[in-house]
Amino acid sequence: MKHRIEDHPLEVLIDKYLKGTITKKETLMLEDFMRRYEHKGSWPMELGSKTNLKDALYKRLEQKMHLGEAIKRKRVIRYAIAASIVVCLGVFLGKTKNADHNNNAMMIASTSSTLDSLVLSDGTKVYLSNNSSVKYPKTFNGDSREVTLLKGSAYFDVARNKHSSFLVNSGEVTTKVLGTAFNVVKKDTLVKVIVSRGKVNVGTLHNSVDLVANQQAVVNRNTNIVEKQQVNAVSYSHWMAPTLEYSDIPLGELSNIIELRYGLPFRFQDEDLKDYRLKVTILKQDKIETVVSKLNFITNIKFKMEGHEIIVNANN
Repeated sequence: MKHRIEDHPLEVLIDKYLKGTITKKETLMLEDFMRRYEHKGSWPMELGSKTNLKDALYKRLEQKMHLGEAIKRKRVIRYAIAASIVVCLGVFLGKTKNADHNNNAMMIASTSSTLDSLVLSDGTKVYLSNNSSVKYPKTFNGDSREVTLLKGSAYFDVARNKHSSFLVNSGEVTTKVLGTAFNVVKKDTLVKVIVSRGKVNVGTLHNSVDLVANQQAVVNRNTNIVEKQQVNAVSYSHWMAPTLEYSDIPLGELSNIIELRYGLPFRFQDEDLKDYRLKVTILKQDKIETVVSKLNFITNIKFKMEGHEIIVNANN
């Protein structure tokens, strides 16, 4: 489903603010959005492409600021507040202005403690996990579409284009597709590529494998050895949903989902604990500390955060 950015309700509200025709109720709606976005930081995909919306808002703001007429104090305040909204969405005005004149400009999207998502110029959807970064061109040109996962985890739902392959670079590993959906996880010592739909090729300088749905490649970044494994792709394709609710899920499967969502792997002291089944709900606003506390409360298993991993022990 394509979204018409010019009809986006948020842009309409900001435009009315610029014109001074916004109502008190609409002002409250706009302020509420700013407050929620600033505190939670996540961007719902149903609002369309955040990147495209940011560009549209900046252009409209730039047009208003260059009308060539004397700007009264009240109008200056409106422009300043509208600009703060754009900055709140992540647009740094000078950088974005330069990008408007260069469709090949490289952009970087990053997350800290919240999930986020964006839509690339070809319609590909990218869902970023916590503490993740992806670098991409403002507009794709040429025979290939190329992005770079700088760190963390991302789920790519690639728009199909038989004339232009889609490449994800993650260090020494390149994942090449035409149209599919897959996760890429980049760590210090390994890269994982997990396919939930379609077919991809995962390659290093010396080795490569083809993957289809329910398969993953684990690449040792020190040796460049590529290992192909069977997986349950369902475990890897819904981690970005606002609310995760499971009535009977194995702990091993849940650990994969939590690792993708929060970037922290589980280390099981007893492999049999992976078969433990539980009922759990993880909310959009839950921090990893909250999730660990929930698991400790609803199970008879001990979960403890140590460094950059979660240790799992039988609670004797």
